Amino acid sequence: MSKKASTPAAPVPTRGALALLLLGIATSGLAIYQWMELLTLRAGGATTCGINAQVNCETVWNSDFASAVHDTLGIPIAGLGLVWGLTAVGLSALYLAWAKAKRSVRPAASGLRLLALAGVVSVAVFAAASARVGVVCPTCVGTYVLVLAFAAVAWRGLPGPLLPQAGEWGDTLKWTVGITAVAFVAMLMPGRATPHAPKAGAFLPPPVANASQPTP
Repeated sequence: MSKKASTPAAPVPTRGALALLLLGIATSGLAIYQWMELLTLRAGGATTCGINAQVNCETVWNSDFASAVHDTLGIPIAGLGLVWGLTAVGLSALYLAWAKAKRSVRPAASGLRLLALAGVVSVAVFAAASARVGVVCPTCVGTYVLVLAFAAVAWRGLPGPLLPQAGEWGDTLKWTVGITAVAFVAMLMPGRATPHAPKAGAFLPPPVANASQPTP
């Protein structure tokens, strides 16, 4: 009797990764827009999201927290959003390429989930910082929505266990950290070229001498 033909392996689902790719592109585009608006603000112009005293990106971007992030990392928060978005695009594209080549997609899938977790933590931190200022930043809220949608798709729309299994951590971290590092380094030059928020009192006029005081 002839041997029974082996059943071909089921194709790796790619719909979730494609959705993550689109969300990564959208997040990157929004981050670029925010960065351009920040440059407009630093040049003395008005931004489109500075609507009123309660809904105003400018207040958040000039906050002590945003200034500390820029001073410490050399990249404004908008630049960090772009780093996250580019990493999301890179890992999603890697997943799709490996799926097409019938390679294991586990490193990319696990990396996307770790990136989603980092995004959720960042949303919590940045949202808390905005809440302390007492102002709503509409473009920031848009970023939060995109990141949370990304996390939902990454955790529910990708195959396999949620966390890397034994023996998978090495490849997962190699690709995830590697792509993130490349994106971060690429953003350092424009980040350092971006003017920092003015310090308190930076634009105060010099004190005027009291006319009643005798001139030396």
